Amino acid sequence: MVFNRLSIPTVTGLKHQRGLLDRHRLAADRVIAAMRDRGLALNVSHEKSGDLWWLSDGSRVGAEAAKLAVAHPNIVSVADGLFGGALGQTYRHI
Repeated sequence: MVFNRLSIPTVTGLKHQRGLLDRHRLAADRVIAAMRDRGLALNVSHEKSGDLWWLSDGSRVGAEAAKLAVAHPNIVSVADGLFGGALGQTYRHI
């Protein structure tokens, strides 16, 4: 039986993965704080190369941080999707 060496997590790999997740969570916390404290909106544009996220003050937001921020219970879509029933393109803190 042959095992794939890459399928078994290593301590180094897990530390790296944990570091990435920590950075994404911290970035999402900063985005949520800006939305809550300064009343900014989080916008998304669906481009050919992927989703482009930014705050209404013009600052870019990483895709992973934006996805975590949108999953927060106080962040809601303002229902401005291109098609009916589609996800919105603007999110606000409630």
